[in-house]
Amino acid sequence: MGTLTGLASSQIATLSSSQLAGLSSSDIAGLTTSQIPGLTSSEIAALSVTQLGGLSSTQVGLLTTAQVAGLTSTGIGALTTGQVGGLTSKQVASLSSTQIKALTTSDLSSLTSTQLGGFTTTGLGALTTTQLAALTSVQISSLSVTQVAGLTTTEIAALTTGQVSGLSSAQVASLTTAQVAGLAATAIGALTTDQLRGLNSRQVASLTST
Repeated sequence: MGTLTGLASSQIATLSSSQLAGLSSSDIAGLTTSQIPGLTSSEIAALSVTQLGGLSSTQVGLLTTAQVAGLTSTGIGALTTGQVGGLTSKQVASLSSTQIKALTTSDLSSLTSTQLGGFTTTGLGALTTTQLAALTSVQISSLSVTQVAGLTTTEIAALTTGQVSGLSSAQVASLTTAQVAGLAATAIGALTTDQLRGLNSRQVASLTST
């Protein structure tokens, strides 16, 4: 039987720092659905990378946004793609800019369209160009027009030809003139006829002025 077997969530919430430090990854893996809510954000923050490794994707998906907020950058960065796959869109939406920057490129490339839909415009704006490059054209095409419109000019300039060619006409039409002007020459050359038809006169003007 595990160290935490039989403990109520209220008891989980009052574990001392020494008791928490003494838990193994197996103990963490043994937390039940009724015990998971007992972990406080402070306890989550104190968990080591090894201990966090014990969480299953199902357990990760059970964490509240307050608990997710307790994850440190180191903790976020140490999550496996399988664990990240357990995040709900609501949890993704709650991630801070610092936490988002800690996600690995493997984590990002494995996100589903539903998970990506959880990103706020601020969250997407926090992605580094290296992280953005990890997103596939299919993932980019799944972003809402609001999300696309929220991409920074730096991010827009970093989009690959493959990512740009994957944008829908509606996504292209949602780009601001500043974003259109920020497209790399190779990206502009990758625009399809349908994408170009979606541009308005101001967007076209910003293209010709670059």
